[in-house]
Amino acid sequence: MHKPDYFDILPYGIFLIDSNGIIVSANTVASDILLAPPGFFINKLIWDATLKFADKSGIPLTKETHPALIALRTGSSVGKVILSYESAEPGRKVWIECSSTLLNNGENSSDWDVLMSFSEITEILEIEERYKAIFELSPFLLVLNDLETNRYVDVNR
Repeated sequence: MHKPDYFDILPYGIFLIDSNGIIVSANTVASDILLAPPGFFINKLIWDATLKFADKSGIPLTKETHPALIALRTGSSVGKVILSYESAEPGRKVWIECSSTLLNNGENSSDWDVLMSFSEITEILEIEERYKAIFELSPFLLVLNDLETNRYVDVNR
């Protein structure tokens, strides 16, 4: 499967994954986000341990747990999953939010491919972690209140 040229102008990473879980195409943004050379992901299994994708708790993804394969297995798209990717650059972990959308490859009504789109959220997660640390470790009473419902959203220790 050839990657459409317009995939390279999209502001998010794209993997096209065939029904066997093989990455058949990746746009340049995917390589940029995941700090890999162009073409690095082509012909690799999306759940391959060498790619070092993990869920939010750090558990490496497998054939059974990767969102793209879940989409293929269930026949339903999977959206807004947070994953980490450990790049070849030592100690560099990138956080992404991804969606896996089913695409009929047109050859047979039962043959599907997956378009996995993702954007980097590393900075957002780092800001959230700093906020949580400040909020929880503050010696002062801190309360977050929803102004519309006038209910507490969060209270520190």
